[in-house]
Amino acid sequence: MRIIGGGQFGTVFQSMVQLSDQSNLQVAIKQIPKQTNIKDRCVFFDVFSEIVCMDSVRFEDHVCHIYDYGVDESGYWIVLKWYNSTLKKWRDSLAGSMNDNLPVLLAVFKQILKAIRILHKKDIVHYDLKCDNIMIELNKPHGAPGASEDAPHSTEHEEPKSSSHDELVPRIALVDFGESRRFGASDELDLRNRGTELVKAPEMLDLDWVGRKDSKAFDRRKRVGTNKSADMWSVGCLFFELFTGRFLFQDYDFASHWACTTGKDGGDVLNEVNERRLGGKGPLVEFLRYLLAPSPERRPNIEAALKKFESAAAEALRGTGREVASDPCTPRDSLGHRNSGFSTPDSPRSVAQSIGGSSAGAARSGKDSVRPDRPLVCAAAGYEESYFAQVLSNLCVLEVSDEELSGVDGLGSGAWGALKSRLGQHAWSHVIDFRLQGAGQLPFQLDVPHVMRLPWSSTSRGAEEFVYFLPAIFDFLRHAAILRGIVLFVDGHSKGAETGMLGAGNGDLGSCRGAREGGRGGLAMAAILALVAETYHMGVYAALSYLSSQLLVAALRPDATAALARWQDLDRRSAWARCEDAVRVSCLCGSCCWFVPAAWLTPPPPASGEARSGRACTVEKVSCCCTFASISSGTQASRCPTPGCCESYTRWLTARCGISIPSLRWLWLPAGMTATDCNSGPGGGLLARGIAAQAEPLTEVECSRSQRFRCRSCKVLTHAEVTDAEGNRTTALVTSYELLRSSYATSGNENEDRFPSAIAASSSRQSGRDGGMSGRSLRSAVRNRRPPQRLPWVSLAEVALPLAQPGIKELL
Repeated sequence: MRIIGGGQFGTVFQSMVQLSDQSNLQVAIKQIPKQTNIKDRCVFFDVFSEIVCMDSVRFEDHVCHIYDYGVDESGYWIVLKWYNSTLKKWRDSLAGSMNDNLPVLLAVFKQILKAIRILHKKDIVHYDLKCDNIMIELNKPHGAPGASEDAPHSTEHEEPKSSSHDELVPRIALVDFGESRRFGASDELDLRNRGTELVKAPEMLDLDWVGRKDSKAFDRRKRVGTNKSADMWSVGCLFFELFTGRFLFQDYDFASHWACTTGKDGGDVLNEVNERRLGGKGPLVEFLRYLLAPSPERRPNIEAALKKFESAAAEALRGTGREVASDPCTPRDSLGHRNSGFSTPDSPRSVAQSIGGSSAGAARSGKDSVRPDRPLVCAAAGYEESYFAQVLSNLCVLEVSDEELSGVDGLGSGAWGALKSRLGQHAWSHVIDFRLQGAGQLPFQLDVPHVMRLPWSSTSRGAEEFVYFLPAIFDFLRHAAILRGIVLFVDGHSKGAETGMLGAGNGDLGSCRGAREGGRGGLAMAAILALVAETYHMGVYAALSYLSSQLLVAALRPDATAALARWQDLDRRSAWARCEDAVRVSCLCGSCCWFVPAAWLTPPPPASGEARSGRACTVEKVSCCCTFASISSGTQASRCPTPGCCESYTRWLTARCGISIPSLRWLWLPAGMTATDCNSGPGGGLLARGIAAQAEPLTEVECSRSQRFRCRSCKVLTHAEVTDAEGNRTTALVTSYELLRSSYATSGNENEDRFPSAIAASSSRQSGRDGGMSGRSLRSAVRNRRPPQRLPWVSLAEVALPLAQPGIKELL
């Protein structure tokens, strides 16, 4: 750990988080010392306000990502993402004039405006906008260790093409929220003098003068203070600094600066010298004057500034033959990401709202002000302490020892007595038992219809074996999600571990320690950690930090956390990368899933004289509602993989699931490819056991050459294999469910039956229109699945089931 910066109130260190041998995540740690005596300035409120602001915009674009925060004997500390450099250093290193770099500078400033819009939508005012407080992230090779540790939507940076040369646009992130404040009401004003002198708004410079009651300028009839308009003035100063490399009022002394900004000197806020520094660009000068209105009432808001900037940027580049360089971050709002819609409370980490509430209850709306019912929660510090936490609205974690189950410590009294009463209030439908074989039975466990016991091979419950079980755990969760079940993870100290320790007592110390660790809890919460990291494509450290901000996390086994990080670096990141430019085709729950290259679905037109059948990979799309009568009469297409069965299956789908589709959609894979070639198994983009374990054949009577398969979890038809007269086998996938998800996502329609409700729940957080899908939008559709602001308020279906893909109607 080394010092990389510091200021009046704190020091910034650069450190490294190493969860596995393959990945080293660099972080920045901001340390603010406590007051040592009563005369020192108390910084607690400032630290609290800074954390509230950063936690409110967690995982947003162009804002510094906060990992964790806390307090110790020396002071307060905040763990942040580490960035390569500041915007000021990057601007100083640019070669050439402002006109030479104009497209890149315009693209960077547009990112800044988007970041300010995010803050102002959350009622956050930064108050200290300057190039030194904006970090940049330059191009990072995709798939490198730690490439996406920071956030679930990390986007690789591409080099946008311009007419003259390739220009790399850095990704910016606002930092240093020490002067920021989050307002509670839209008409609220702040009375504190904040920020850097050279970027302060006129009302901020006048604040100390007009705010004192003994001042001649004091008027009790006028409201005094600052709001979002102060940021818009600072945005104008930042605009000039970015384009010219110097502060707007750098050559002014304080008196001249105050007179110029407040208009007391009667002159122009932008003199001729500064106009020439902008390269004589009239649209840019006009835009700067638009921002630097002396009166806060006449100053534009961020939405108006964005619209004005777009027209000014286009006008400034007109006649140059160039365009604004591409934004390295793909737009979020039009690609179907999940916005939770819940407002973040003033408390940065509210345990009372993060844990608790009925598992059977529906997701609460943002307007619901009733505090959730909080269960008894005990940190799992010892073997005989119970732990219960609600992770999702219908998924809970329980850690309990065999002694408490058997009544050694007094069944019905103490912590376990309270937990037993609470557990009886839920109608658990799915239970995953992480304990060893022979562990004590829960009072309700015999009545649960679906129980999964992990078949541990040893009493140590090894971390690598735990990772091996994850595909089966994920498939079990999808089954629970599609049935809208209530899930309980059970873990804790078991008697099997005691037996293992006694047996290992005559052996080496390592075996005894392994058995002892195997008996402890921590694997159930490690499975939750894997679920969050896998669903939102987050690094293990980022996922752990996110979980700790949502609920009281029990102690995790360090070896399990390290195994997850190692598994993610070696296998999962490459699996995600392989599926970025592919289209997902899956069943209702996602346990049977294929990733078909998008190039197969949108092939380029054949060259002149080239036969269409000469392409290397040919797929065919078929829509069929055939019956045996139509096949006999020859009125249906002959390319149906299951002749005569499509219409009867659509009727079964309506009766079974409440899903009404006019016809069954098929996608023929290229000749020579089997169902396992594109299947997403344990090493695929969607973690599952694969069709070898999840797809079961149907008994076929009428079709001798066609074999249909269905998913074991959701029971719907997944694919069919057809064997021709020469013995060649071809495969056709059912694509109707992907189109169904898209329809639910765009229309918002929700049926009362089980499966449509689950589909609608998994698509309800999506926004935007179903536009065309390119390779880049495919990558963004995966990465834009953002963690909700309140994890215990969402259901398992919203986390475990596949999302609708944008533009899928045009492709399938």
